[in-house]
Amino acid sequence: MAARSRAWPVGVLVALLAAGVAAAISGCTAKDAGNASSEEFPASARITAYLTGLAAAGKLSGAVLVTRGRMSYSEAFGFADRATRAPNTVHTEFRLGSVSKQFTAMGILLLQARHRLNVADHVCQFLSQCPRRWRAITLAELLCHTSGIPDYLNDLATSWPPRPASPPELIASFASARLHFRPGSRMRYSNSGYVLLGAVIEKVSGESLAGFLERNIFRPLGMSHTGTDTTVIRPGHARGYYAGGRLPVAYPMSAFFADGGLYSDVADMRRWDDAVDRSTLIPDALTRQMLTVHTPCPPPRSPGGCLRAADLGYGFGWFIDRTRYGPLFQHVGHIDGYFSFNGIYPAQDEDIVILANSEATSVLRISDVLASLTLGVRQ
Repeated sequence: MAARSRAWPVGVLVALLAAGVAAAISGCTAKDAGNASSEEFPASARITAYLTGLAAAGKLSGAVLVTRGRMSYSEAFGFADRATRAPNTVHTEFRLGSVSKQFTAMGILLLQARHRLNVADHVCQFLSQCPRRWRAITLAELLCHTSGIPDYLNDLATSWPPRPASPPELIASFASARLHFRPGSRMRYSNSGYVLLGAVIEKVSGESLAGFLERNIFRPLGMSHTGTDTTVIRPGHARGYYAGGRLPVAYPMSAFFADGGLYSDVADMRRWDDAVDRSTLIPDALTRQMLTVHTPCPPPRSPGGCLRAADLGYGFGWFIDRTRYGPLFQHVGHIDGYFSFNGIYPAQDEDIVILANSEATSVLRISDVLASLTLGVRQ
């Protein structure tokens, strides 16, 4: 790839998982009771005061998890369904949006570990009909958003909500679009690249993406509250709301496929972060490759660029940040009515997960404040 790279250490092991028991409090807040193997954060009272204040002001609805070593903090706030007043709990499921990309990237690396493909392979090796302009594009360039392929959701969509679509139909929606730039020359975030990666996983594995992820990631890690989302909101799954409280249109989740189509809960996301830190699913060398800056962020305010000043660039399914606490591996997700954040501070063995079902919830700001409360530096 033409872009320079910079590696970060992967980080120490995360402590053993602590199973949380959610208890609804006054129909608005649910707290993880923990177990004998988990310890309370010294700053837990300050965390609770901060989050409760946000919830009371209508600026937080969802579930929050913070873990460091044996210490674990989790609480849920607001309602999973405002009409029925069913509360969010730490076991409520939420749409992940683009945090789903972490799992698609892992799927590709799992296949590389099994010698079924290599990220240096060209995408056209795996597509029966591949536009000529894509022939130079590698899987690595799709993974780190340097392919130049326009984003089918943000660059090319002519109407909203999207229509139901199969993976081949999604690919057809952007196959004729001209590239933004020469592949590998710079970064521009593109959901289209992850659609293609999902199609590659299906081609190489002979399974649906949903089946592959379930059999190779979710089931082995015990992630029983994670999977491919459906348009219909199921029991145990939060309804999403715009900031003003309005419900989004029930758009088809098939339109988000490998770039944003998953759901999870905070306990499962802890299992996922633990597996990433431990290199449970893939060799250490591939984990380092996943959590390495393969291309730096473009200049501020560039289309499809990074979200904040701390971002150094993109790895495979993760943004890599330089913070006052050291490196941070993170991703934000957004899908109408939902925001998500998943972050790992490897030097401190700390994970922060925020899954929200209200667009009034600023997950990036909340994650920064939580880090300041738990890592010892005030905002």
